[in-house]
Amino acid sequence: MKNRTSIPGYLIMGISCLILTIGMSTLTACGERDTTGNASIAQIEPGDTESSAAYTMKVESVEPGGVTLTIVNNTDEEILYGTDFWLKQYSNNDWVDVKTIITSYRFNKGFYSIPAYSSATVDLNWEWLYSTLSDGEYMISKTVLEPEDEANYDQVTLYADFVLDTE
Repeated sequence: MKNRTSIPGYLIMGISCLILTIGMSTLTACGERDTTGNASIAQIEPGDTESSAAYTMKVESVEPGGVTLTIVNNTDEEILYGTDFWLKQYSNNDWVDVKTIITSYRFNKGFYSIPAYSSATVDLNWEWLYSTLSDGEYMISKTVLEPEDEANYDQVTLYADFVLDTE
């Protein structure tokens, strides 16, 4: 499902400068960057992907309090992602929202980039929002922004399911 989002030009310039500044300083310092956890960027070759989809997201590892995701950008355009995510649990043949432990919350503002034909590995901790999860089948969703033109981005929601089994 795509929703059109218009971002003013001055905001795009500010975000781009911030991303470039953060990206350059952290890449120079340690090869990784800190978002809501650690994120590292890896270059992939065009046509050398698991899927022909423009963007993919998969769960690398999961624990009751968080997850490590890889978001892959299979396009020739840079995409953006934020700190937002949502969890659903499979129950009674349906996906239902995981109940949050706080009612009023916001994700940090800001966007992080994934260059063309690259991937980002992101560690997310959800204990602050959902507490620790019990065993079960879950789905995480995350939004990426793909450029439509200089001032507009389309929102694309990515989904990845996983099973938490601590036994």
